[in-house]
Amino acid sequence: MDIVYIPSSELVVTALHHCRSHDISTPDSWYLAAAEATDAELWISHDHADGFTANARKVHSKVYTLQKNSFYSPK
Repeated sequence: MDIVYIPSSELVVTALHHCRSHDISTPDSWYLAAAEATDAELWISHDHADGFTANARKVHSKVYTLQKNSFYSPK
């Protein structure tokens, strides 16, 4: 599998939008923007109390948690 490189200049507008419009923290917004840009899965350990996981799922359909989803077969 190749490593995907995405210049931050391609993510900054999306990351900022997530902070302002979806109540996602600045650090988390970059992870979500990168997953969206590449249509990748975003795996998180568990649902976060700050609402990141729920808010991220509203934006990107491929957000999973290790707590609830099988790593090899997300449902």
